Amino acid sequence: MRRLAIGDIHGCNKTFLKLLDTIGLNKDDELTLLGDYVDRGPDSKGVIDTIINLKSDGYNVRTLKGNHEEIMLNALNPDSHISVLENWALWAGGQATLNSFGDSIIEYVPFFNSLDIILHDESYIFVHAGLDFSDPNPFKDEHAFLWIRNYYPDINHRWLNGRIIVHGHTPISWKDIQIQFDQLLNDKLFSYPALNLDGGCVFKGGHLVAADLTNNKLYAQNRLDKV
Repeated sequence: MRRLAIGDIHGCNKTFLKLLDTIGLNKDDELTLLGDYVDRGPDSKGVIDTIINLKSDGYNVRTLKGNHEEIMLNALNPDSHISVLENWALWAGGQATLNSFGDSIIEYVPFFNSLDIILHDESYIFVHAGLDFSDPNPFKDEHAFLWIRNYYPDINHRWLNGRIIVHGHTPISWKDIQIQFDQLLNDKLFSYPALNLDGGCVFKGGHLVAADLTNNKLYAQNRLDKV
């Protein structure tokens, strides 16, 4: 079994499918998706359908919630103010998601509500954004799981106890992901026990990135979807 993780997809389904083909996903693998499946890219519905179909076909796919899923769910809440919907559509790239789903978007709300906010074991903590280490128990702040940035200097190594945080949320270059991965593999003293897999796929020059945590390999796919 391989343990795999993929960063923020943001509606880039063609890119997602190509990366899955490149890594040769099989049913013995465990694939963790780190959230932000929707917004900005042209085919958010396609991304979600791909995920649902993989699960239905027996692939071991674990799905985390990202901040963009949270924004979308808040915007679709009938009790939300119209400004919440407008902010999602205009600021967060939600209009592309609405265009992709059309009237069917409400049918997918149960899927979005079923997403995990964090997954962890003795080796890894999988989370969309990160953890707030200002709290003695970083698992308490669920808002941080989806939104926090720039927390590496505050990481409590003793609390992590050898675990590595695998996350997305903050776009960085493919080169920087490679450097970070190399530092983790070589256990360099100046490295942080965290791996950011958000290669900014939906942005110009970005990549959708996967990590094979079992065999210590990285994969990157440049964007194939037109944005």
